[in-house]
Amino acid sequence: MTLHRQSRLSLLTALPLLLIIVLPGAFASVDTLRIEGEPKGKRIDLSALLGTNLALWYEPEYLGTDEFQEFLKEWGPGLIRLPGGSWSNEYYWNGNGVRDGEVFNREAFQDGKWQVDYSAYAPGFRIHGTSQELSDYHGVIDVRRQHELAESMGAKQMVTVNVGTGTPQMAVEWLTWADSNNYSVPYWEIGNELNGQWEVGHFLPDGTGMTGEIYAERFLEYARALKAVNPAIKVGGPASSDLSLAFVEELIRDAGEELDFISFHAYPVGVQRADTEGKFTDIQLLREALQHIRQWKQTYQPERMDAIEIGITEWNMKVNEDRDTGDLINGLWSAVWIGTMVEGGVTFANQWDLLTATAEGGHGAFHVGRNGIVPKSIYWAHYIWANLMGDRVVPSTMNNSGTVASFVTQSDTGWQIMLVNWSESETQEICIELPATRAFTRTGRLATFSHREYFWNPVSHQPLWSCPPSVVEWTMPGDGMVTVPPFSLQVVEIPFEDEAARLQETPPSQGRMALNLLVPENAPADLPLEAWVYVTDNAGNPHDGDAEPVVLSFTGPVEETSLTVSLSRSVARCFVNPTASGQLKLTARSGDLKAQAVVDLIAVASRPVIHWTFDNPISEWGASGTFTIGMEPSVKPNEFVAETILENAMPGDNADVLLLLESMPEKLPKARIGGIIGEMQASPDFKSDDPDARVNIVMQSEADHWMVVGSIRLEDMRGRWEHFRFEISDPRRLKAMARLYGVRYQLESQAPVTGRIYFDNLGFLLRASD
Repeated sequence: MTLHRQSRLSLLTALPLLLIIVLPGAFASVDTLRIEGEPKGKRIDLSALLGTNLALWYEPEYLGTDEFQEFLKEWGPGLIRLPGGSWSNEYYWNGNGVRDGEVFNREAFQDGKWQVDYSAYAPGFRIHGTSQELSDYHGVIDVRRQHELAESMGAKQMVTVNVGTGTPQMAVEWLTWADSNNYSVPYWEIGNELNGQWEVGHFLPDGTGMTGEIYAERFLEYARALKAVNPAIKVGGPASSDLSLAFVEELIRDAGEELDFISFHAYPVGVQRADTEGKFTDIQLLREALQHIRQWKQTYQPERMDAIEIGITEWNMKVNEDRDTGDLINGLWSAVWIGTMVEGGVTFANQWDLLTATAEGGHGAFHVGRNGIVPKSIYWAHYIWANLMGDRVVPSTMNNSGTVASFVTQSDTGWQIMLVNWSESETQEICIELPATRAFTRTGRLATFSHREYFWNPVSHQPLWSCPPSVVEWTMPGDGMVTVPPFSLQVVEIPFEDEAARLQETPPSQGRMALNLLVPENAPADLPLEAWVYVTDNAGNPHDGDAEPVVLSFTGPVEETSLTVSLSRSVARCFVNPTASGQLKLTARSGDLKAQAVVDLIAVASRPVIHWTFDNPISEWGASGTFTIGMEPSVKPNEFVAETILENAMPGDNADVLLLLESMPEKLPKARIGGIIGEMQASPDFKSDDPDARVNIVMQSEADHWMVVGSIRLEDMRGRWEHFRFEISDPRRLKAMARLYGVRYQLESQAPVTGRIYFDNLGFLLRASD
C-alpha cells in the first residue's frame, strides 16, 4: 500500500491556525561518508527489531479498523509483547471461576492467591498490591484479543508472565492454553522491572527488596516449569527498568544454562534534558550497555555467547510523555536508535507502545482523536526501517561534524544510506564515497522525512499532518554530494548496475501555494510567543515547492515590528517577545501570498511550571524522608507517582518528613518563584485517630529555613487527588525564593497514621518577569 498525502491529511482543515517560522539553514562543514566494502555478518530480521507492546487498556474500536490494520501492515512488527508493562505483575491472565463480567467470586481468594479454574477461559483481572485486593480497573480488552490481534498482523508474541503476584503454575497454564490455540508465542519473559520499587513483587514478604540473586532463583523455577511443557520456547529476563541493567549480571552468572535471552528497557533521555544535541548523544548509552552484556556473557557463559539473545522489550525516547514524544524529534531520534540496535547486534526490540496517550502526546505510535487514528513520528521511524532500508549492515565510516548520524545497509538490489541531521538550523553536506567492488547505477531515489512530512501541532497536541517520506528521483553527482536539510532524515537509495530503484516517487503538490500562520488564540504576556508559518497546496497538504522569503509584521505589544524568515521543508518557526498584555496582529507575506492571525496576550501574575513528575527513577528525584518512599504505578493510569508508606507512624521532632526534595532544577529561575503547585492524595484506607492530621508544605531557603506555605488535611484528600496552588504574597518570603534549596512535605498528627500518601506534578508558580 502506498500512503498518499491527501488521504493522510484530511484532518488539516479541522485544526486551528498557528504561526510557523523557520530560519534559513546555514551550511556546516562537509562530512565524508565512506562505504568500506561488502556486508559483514548474516541477514538481519528487521521485523524482529521493529516490534511493539500491546496493553490491556486500549479501546477495541480502533484495533479492528481497516485503516489501523493497513498502518500495521506497512509497519510489519515481527514481535508483539503483552499483556503490558507493569500490569504484567498485577494481572491474572485467566479469570475463569473468579470473574464473570464485572462480578467477582471473592470466595475464590484462598491462601493469599486467587484460585482460577483453568478448564476454560474467561477475561482476566487485575489486582492491587501484594495483598492482591481487586483493582477497580481491569482494562478494556483481554489477552485473547491481544493474541488474536498479533496473529492477524502475522506477528509472533512474547508473554511477560506474572512474577509479582503470580506463580509458575499460572505461567504454565498460559503456555498450555496458548499452544492449544495455536498462538505463535516463542518468547516468554519472566516478570517486569522487578528491580524497581514501583513494581508489585519487588518487596518481599519480609520487607526487603528483590535482589539479582533472588530473581535468578525465581527465574530458574519459572523457566524449568515452562520448558517442561514446551522445550522449544525461549525464556528470558530480567526486563530491567533501564540501561543500568539491574539483575542482568546475576542472571547470566546464576541461571545462564537456562537463559535464552537477556531483556531490558530503555528510556535514555533524562527528564531534565533540554538540549537537542544531548538527547541524541544519550543514544550512546545503549552502546555502553550492550558492551557490558557481551562482557558478562563472555565471563560467565562463554560457550553460549551466541545462544543468549539480547532483547529490548520496552523502549522510547524518554519516560516522561511530553511534547518530545509526539513531535518530529521522536521520529528522528527513534530512527537513530533503531539503527544503533541494528549495528549493536540486538536480536529483537519492542517499542513502548501502540496507543497510550497523554494530553501532551504520550508514548503511543498513533494519535487517536476526533479525526480518527493518525501515525505519530515514531511510527514513521519504524516504517522507514521496514520499507526503505536493507537487511544487511555495510561497514562505513564518517568524519562526523557531530550533528549527523549515518547507517548503511544493503539489499539484493543496492545500497541504502540513512542520514539523520539533528541540527535545527544548519544544512549538512555529506560526500558519499562508494567502494569500487560493485558497479552501480547513478540514478536512484532520495527519500526525506522532515517537517514537510510530519508536523506536530503544539497548540492542539496532535499531528497537523502525518505523511510517509517524500521520494524523488536522485542522480548522484560526480562529487557524491548529498544535502541534508536541518532537522531531517534522508535515505539515499543507490541501485546496483542493471537493477531498478525500489522506492516509488511521491506525486508533486497540486496547484497554487497557500500561506498559513499557526499561533494559539491566546498566550501569556510574560513569555516568548512561539509562531509557525507553513505553505500548503490546493488540497490542504504541505506544499513541496520553493517559496519566497516570508516577511512577518506585528501590530501590538511586542518588541519586534517585523521579521524575515525562509521556509525550510514547507515550514518555519520564530519567537516574538511580548512587552505587555493586549491584542497582537500578525501578518505574513511571501510574494503575492498572505496570511493573518490574531493572538490575545494575557497578563499573568504567575504561571505554573512542573519540575517533578516522579516518572523517572527515585534515585534521580534527589528525595529523602523519614518513612519509606516509593513509586506507585496504579493510582493513575499508565503513570507513576511518588508515595510515602506509613505504618502506625507517629511523627516527632525531625521524624516527620514525608518527602524532602533538595535537588532544585538546574535552570530554575528561583528569583521568580511566587508559589508552589502540586497534587496529593491519601489512600482510601488511611487510618488516624486525629481528625486534623495533615500535610504541611514547607519551602526552605538560605534566607528563611522554614516557610509553611500551605496545609491540607488527610481527610480532605482521602481517595482523591487534591490539586493545590499556594501563592506567596509576603514580600520577605518572595525575596527569600532566590536562595531556595528545598521543598518539604511534613506530616503533622497527634495520633499514629497508617496508609499511603501519594504525590505528583510538583512545581512552582513563576511570576511574570516584569
